[in-house]
Amino acid sequence: MSFTQFSTLKLSFPNFDEQNKIATLLHVLDKNITLHNQKLNLLKLVKQSLLQNMFI
Repeated sequence: MSFTQFSTLKLSFPNFDEQNKIATLLHVLDKNITLHNQKLNLLKLVKQSLLQNMFI
């Protein structure tokens, strides 16, 4: 694709309010993923501890 062809493309994007809503949603999802990863790490520690206690 040449620059001339690219420069004539019509690109659409959401309005500012919708962009803010998308950004807020992504932020909430990111926090949720972080919390789930922390929970997973804690559960792995519990599993490790339980396995160690099982063989003592």
